Amino acid sequence: MIASFRTVYFRPRLALDWRVPVAALLAVGDTIETVTADLMLDHRCLGGVGARELLRFGVAELASANECVLPSSLGPHFELGPREDLPAGLADPAMWVRSTALPSVKQEPKDAAPSAEKRIPTLAWNHLTNWGVSGYVRKRFQPSSATELQRLPPKVGTVTHFVVGEETILLMEPITFSGDGASDRVASIFQKFSAYEAAWDASAGREHRRVAYVLPGPNVARSAQDLENQLRMVADVYNTGATESRKRFTDEIRRIGSTGPTPELVSQRVT
Repeated sequence: MIASFRTVYFRPRLALDWRVPVAALLAVGDTIETVTADLMLDHRCLGGVGARELLRFGVAELASANECVLPSSLGPHFELGPREDLPAGLADPAMWVRSTALPSVKQEPKDAAPSAEKRIPTLAWNHLTNWGVSGYVRKRFQPSSATELQRLPPKVGTVTHFVVGEETILLMEPITFSGDGASDRVASIFQKFSAYEAAWDASAGREHRRVAYVLPGPNVARSAQDLENQLRMVADVYNTGATESRKRFTDEIRRIGSTGPTPELVSQRVT
C-alpha cells in the first residue's frame, strides 16, 4: 500500500523566514491521519503567549483534516510542505513520521536495574549493620590477597563477607530467594564452598568455617530449609528471618571476631 505525508509548518512571525514543523498529514491508501510532533515549542521560544495559543488552535484544527490540504480555518501562519513518499514495508507509518520527520524528545536509555546478584552484598551489609555486627565483618575475601592464606589457589573464588578470628576464619555468603536465578545462586555457593573445602590448608595458620545465611524475605523459612538440604555437605545455614537462628548467627560472628585482630567497636543491639 502506497503511503505518503506532507509536513505542516508553523510560522510564529511572518516577517521572519523561520518556520517550525509541528505536524504531518499522513495518507495511507484512502485514509488520512494527522500526526502531531512529540515536541512543541513553548511561548518563550515562539515569541509570546499569543503565538503559543495560535499554534494550539492550529494543531486542534488539523485533527479534523480528511485530505492532505490545510483546513480553511488556518491562516498564513501555517504552511504545508511537499508530498513525500514513505519507505515501503513500514509496520507503523505514523510512528516513522513522528520519529523521523517531526521534532521529538530524545529518549535517554534508562539504567538497567541492578541484578539480584549485585544487590545482595549491599542488602546483606545493611542487615549486618542493623544487627550490630558489621564491625567484625570484612568484605570480599580473596585468597590472592589474604596473607595468612597464601596457599589457596585463586580459582576458589571470592567470598562476599568474612570474619577473622585468632584461630578461625568465618567465610560467609548471603543469599536471597526473591527474584529469578535463586537456583543458580545456590549452585554457585555450593561450588565455591566445595572448592574452599578441598583447597584449604589448615597449616597456613587458621581453620575456617563456611556459612550461608538467608536474608529476610518471603517464605524465608522454607527457603532456608531447602538451602540447608542442598548445602549441608559444605556449609552451615542460618535463617536470619527467624530470631533464634539470627541470634546464633550474630553470636558466632561476635565470638570469632572478638578474638581477631583489633575488631571494631559495634553497637550492642538486641537480635
